[in-house]
Amino acid sequence: MKRWILGWMVCLLTNSFLTAAEYSWTGNTTLTGSEGYTADDTITQTTNGIYLYYNGNTSYTIPSTISAQYIRPSVSQSELIFSGKFSATTMNIQAADGKVVLTGTASFSGSEAFCNYGWLVLGTTPTMLTDATMNIHGGVISSMAGKNMSLNNGNMDIGLWAGVNNAALIAETGSTLTIGSQIHATRGGTPEGKLYIGQAENAGTVILSNSTNSYFGGTYIGYPVVGRGLKVDENQAVATSTARLQMGASNVLGTGVVDFYSGTNAPTSSTAFTLDMNGYSDTVAGLRGFGQVQNSSGTTPSALTLDVPTGGAYDFSGTISGGTMGITLTKTGAGTQTFSGAGNTKLDLIADGGTTILASTTRDGIVNNLTINSGAVVQYAKTASTNQILETVTLNGGTLDLNGGSEIVTSLNPNSGTTHTQGTVHNGTLTVRGKNGYVSIGGSGKIVYESSDRMDFRVANTYTGGSVFNIDNEAIWLTDNLSGETATFDPLGTGQVQISANVQFNNLGYGGLITLNNDFLIDSGKTLTLNQTVNSASNGFLFTNTISGNGTLAKIGSTNATTQLLGAISPGTTTNPIGTLTLDGDFTLGDDWSMVVQLGLDDDGNLIHDQLIWAGGEVEAIPDGAIFFDFLDGLQPDDNMKWNVDFLTGLTGWSEGLYDSLLNPSQQGLFHLAYMEDGLYLLGNAQVPEPASWILLLGMLAGWGWLRKGRKRMA
Repeated sequence: MKRWILGWMVCLLTNSFLTAAEYSWTGNTTLTGSEGYTADDTITQTTNGIYLYYNGNTSYTIPSTISAQYIRPSVSQSELIFSGKFSATTMNIQAADGKVVLTGTASFSGSEAFCNYGWLVLGTTPTMLTDATMNIHGGVISSMAGKNMSLNNGNMDIGLWAGVNNAALIAETGSTLTIGSQIHATRGGTPEGKLYIGQAENAGTVILSNSTNSYFGGTYIGYPVVGRGLKVDENQAVATSTARLQMGASNVLGTGVVDFYSGTNAPTSSTAFTLDMNGYSDTVAGLRGFGQVQNSSGTTPSALTLDVPTGGAYDFSGTISGGTMGITLTKTGAGTQTFSGAGNTKLDLIADGGTTILASTTRDGIVNNLTINSGAVVQYAKTASTNQILETVTLNGGTLDLNGGSEIVTSLNPNSGTTHTQGTVHNGTLTVRGKNGYVSIGGSGKIVYESSDRMDFRVANTYTGGSVFNIDNEAIWLTDNLSGETATFDPLGTGQVQISANVQFNNLGYGGLITLNNDFLIDSGKTLTLNQTVNSASNGFLFTNTISGNGTLAKIGSTNATTQLLGAISPGTTTNPIGTLTLDGDFTLGDDWSMVVQLGLDDDGNLIHDQLIWAGGEVEAIPDGAIFFDFLDGLQPDDNMKWNVDFLTGLTGWSEGLYDSLLNPSQQGLFHLAYMEDGLYLLGNAQVPEPASWILLLGMLAGWGWLRKGRKRMA
């Protein structure tokens, strides 16, 4: 019995050793997969190489040790797995639809390896020379599911070969594929190269970590790449697929556009295809497609520059999420970058050239801080809803074109200090809810000030859309500048200024009168207070146009300071022409002062008219005619009229007599203005008594202030 067992063991050991075989050739050798090699076999090619051809929809495994000067697998509609020890001077994978999979050990000792029209799956990281080049022309390199793979050899060339100049990297489910090689595109004389980050079900992460990458054909994230020559086949796209590219260093994305797949069967969520900047920075030609740019894993802020070339026009409909540390997005170049997505957070946008279009239909299209530098235009699309709600807008010579919409900002040029900047606001309404910095604004836009904080207007503005103050604020400072030059400027642009709250304008007194060439409209129940802080007659406020509305214009502060009214005073508004306006304080009337008095009929047919109330101050007579009567509701003067138009309340010094000299020259002779014992009257020519019965006016109108109105001036 013992002899039998011993003999059986010897036989078994003998057979096992006999199954191991060594195969060696000196010329080119072709293997077809029918040889039946085992893990114990050794295949050696001392000169030239081994050609491996596998066809059919089958998976083949070669567990043997293979060594040759070069190995050239060519796989069609099948999978060739090398699970043993794999070594060669050069590998050149060529495949139509199949894959070459490395799961054992692999090393390449030459200066180059090739994956042309092929697909290499890394289940193990091959060893290569530190300065070797992995050429991927129309090919794919992917990491096996659940594996963390890397290629850190010197170069990865994705240039032109056999008519293609693209390559793809894919991280399968639960894997990472780190490329530390420098990605460039020099082979074939066409230094472009397109890099695809292919989609996969529950894809892992592709990491680019070489800051000297120089390809500029673009980075394409989430594309369905298949077949010989790396074709994009939208029919192979899976709506539940994902793709994730993470930056492992700055300047890894080449210089082309970053494009997210948005074709057939694209995911409905922008988070499916992701570029994670990871705290790093880069410059690309633009953003396009439907995806997500984020800084979710970075511990420092990221910066992405979009240098869109002349004639370039890209639309990014995805989201930009800055995470905890944020992303600063800078638009440069003469081309156009459009952002039409939503859900952006922790994002600062700097427009430094060309046109940037904000086309989101929701309020979170672009958030946080917007800076527009000289030569740049930020434009709202016509389809955009209003009120994107920015933290701050800084105009450094650029243009904000609201395109008929509106925008709310917390602050306008909040950090300008004493540095004077310029900018333009066009075609819309900009609402400022905080600090207003040292900026000169032009354009056709309207600016609404909704701040109770101190606001400084230090330089001339030329915007024509008007201004609105609709939050109570006593800290609105109008001054020329901090050096004390003469204050002959328009701090509130040239359009109408509407006072919809109780606000106070303060003159710091740096050099003289604050000139306001606007029409002013003071809403009912609201007061515009003028405060002159320097006790000097050469300082104060100067109003040159119309003051209207149903509110109050008041003057406080220095009694010697001048507040001059040179334009028209016209109670009421455009929609409700007949109203009551109050002047509270000493105001000086200039030679060109005027008043518009509107007369009409109420619902019962009774005569009604504007009312001007002096709540304080003295009034002196002005000999020049300055009052214009505007007849409404079909009302027409006639020779027999005798209408009480006692529109001046609070004045003293009237005496009975004719005051035709106060009528506008265009109305003198048509009727007469007379003061009688019970008030002012408009008299028709047939109602005028003998001249001897009149006494000339002794005193009227003295010391007015600054105000204007957003209605018509006197004829």
